[in-house]
This record gives sequence, structure tokens and C-alpha cells, in this order.
Amino acid sequence: MALMTGPPEIDPALVRAAQRGDRIAVADLMDALAPYVGRVCGPIALQDGPDAAQEALIAIFKNLGGLHEPGAIYGWARAIAVREAVRVARKAARALPAELADIPAPGDPQLQIFNSRCPLMFYLVPGPARSRRGSLR
Repeated sequence: MALMTGPPEIDPALVRAAQRGDRIAVADLMDALAPYVGRVCGPIALQDGPDAAQEALIAIFKNLGGLHEPGAIYGWARAIAVREAVRVARKAARALPAELADIPAPGDPQLQIFNSRCPLMFYLVPGPARSRRGSLR
């Protein structure tokens, strides 16, 4: 049985150097964070995991100066990665059109709530279609 290990330690001095703009430190920090961010984004964004990881890494490095405690880099990066993965997953879900087989046909029992005898129609139909007593015409 394999022993589960966490992400490798990142030296806070490396984070501070990256915050100051040291290009080598930024590259080293990217190398250390990229696999971790990918493992966080993958299960959330599924097939869009690589896109989510890329967006998360962009946000992480764009906002690196805002990290006050360099020792908290993994927790901070994880919060950003989760937020970006959820955003990418939601965007991808909205972009997918419904399959025609998934749309109910006229007369399908799923459409029964739109039957004029259904009490729910009282709330769905605009006011003029209702009589004064609250029932449908």
C-alpha cells in the first residue's frame, strides 16, 4: 500500500523572491505549484481541468503580491484553484446545448405541470388569464 504524501514543501524565501519579481523564483514556484493546482482543478472541472488549472495559475501569479504569509502558499493557491475550477466548469456547462432527445415531446408526462388544470398554472400564467376567484379560465 502506497503512503499518501502531501505536496512538497515550498520554501517561503522562494515565495518572497517570486513576489519581488525574481524570474527564476517565479519559474521555480510555477514548477512546484502547477502539478498541485492541476490535481485540485481536475476533479472539479473534469474535461476542462487543464483550462481551469491554467486560469488558476494565471490568477495565482497575478495576485501573488497579495499573499501575506508565504508559508500559506498551498492553502491560498488551493482556494484560488477551486474558485477558478468552479467558474470554468459552470461556464462549460452553460455552453453545452441540450440534446434534442433530452427535450420532452408534446404530451410527455414531464410536461404535465403545464396542464391547465394544474394548480401550479395559477402561478405560471399571467394575471389576465386568471378570473377574480383565482382559478384559470
